[in-house]
Amino acid sequence: LKLAMIAVVRSAITPELIAFFRILIAEHERRAQLAGVVERARREAGAPDVVSLLAPFIDAVGKERNVEFADTEHWVILLLRLAASSIQFDILSAEFTPSQMLVRTHVRLIVDIFVNGALPVSGGRAALPDGYDEYPWGPAFERATDP
Repeated sequence: LKLAMIAVVRSAITPELIAFFRILIAEHERRAQLAGVVERARREAGAPDVVSLLAPFIDAVGKERNVEFADTEHWVILLLRLAASSIQFDILSAEFTPSQMLVRTHVRLIVDIFVNGALPVSGGRAALPDGYDEYPWGPAFERATDP
């Protein structure tokens, strides 16, 4: 999970993606349309979305801990918010370019916090709090609003 998340966060902070986010922020009224263009291009290229790529890793952690996820996709999106969005925001709002070592350190810390702090310790069912699945962010949101 940590290695997969490190690769995802590295991809999420490429200059090209940060430039795309700047466009999304400047053109926020056209966000769904612009994101839809990217999503269609991803599908046409046959590339899986990040949530689909990470879901098996989250499920594997669940199996190790005897935890069943109520909705694996929502847990993946939560982990992405914790690990990627914070660095993306810092890059967008400050003169900041994280080193590869900082990215690895940050992701490892966030994954440890996620696994050891958010998931049940002694097994059981992991469900996000009621209403949290309404959070309007991430690939699940993009799929729901794709024109």
